[in-house]
Amino acid sequence: MTTPAQRPLLEIAVDCVEDAVAACHAGADRLELVADLHTQGLTAPAAIIREVVRACPVPVMAMVRPRAGDFVMDASERREMQREAAAAVEAGAAGVVFGLLTVTGHVPVEASRELVASCRGVETVFHRAFDFTPDAFEALETLVGLGVTRILSAGVGTWATPGEGEAFEARCRRLGELRQAAGGRIQILPGGGFRPANAAQALMLTGCQALHSACRPAASGLPCGAPPRLDPAMVGAMRRAMDAAAGSKA
Repeated sequence: MTTPAQRPLLEIAVDCVEDAVAACHAGADRLELVADLHTQGLTAPAAIIREVVRACPVPVMAMVRPRAGDFVMDASERREMQREAAAAVEAGAAGVVFGLLTVTGHVPVEASRELVASCRGVETVFHRAFDFTPDAFEALETLVGLGVTRILSAGVGTWATPGEGEAFEARCRRLGELRQAAGGRIQILPGGGFRPANAAQALMLTGCQALHSACRPAASGLPCGAPPRLDPAMVGAMRRAMDAAAGSKA
């Protein structure tokens, strides 16, 4: 049996109040709240953030992303992100999730510093835009310098996230290398393709004590089909797999 101090943290990505509540009931320790999760997540309205914060007893991290597509934002989009970050904090978010890149794929220092300042001292998370930087270790050092709390990464520079085999092991080991390079100065949160079947291996290979997952079934592929919703049973299975992995190390 794992104690609260030993228990690995499970963060679940959600895009509606119903899924947020279901994720908490199934064992989530923290939520990432977005709109339109099937687009990799956009900014959720402040009213939804407020409702989720009221309904859920766990920290809520609010995505700030004004549009789908790349992460190269013009001046007006950056100002919009700053406004959205401030609104999320005012709505009760425990942290803000964001990502900005230059046209060459680097982290823009001044723009990111301004956005972090807009977050008014809450936790800040640089999302999977990180995976598209040309030098992950350089980007890590930039984010450390900016005082960012956490990096969400799949350990691979594409949206595709293999969940088994050599490719899975390679990206987990990459995450482990990032964790070691971080040296406790910034958290590394593995996210992307993690499921109950590979959660224990992910924790072992990365050395991290947290995982991020949407816990949704695969899309049907039908052009008119609605995006899949959260599977609470998958959240529960993920929770049990992570607890078992921690228990085996205790």
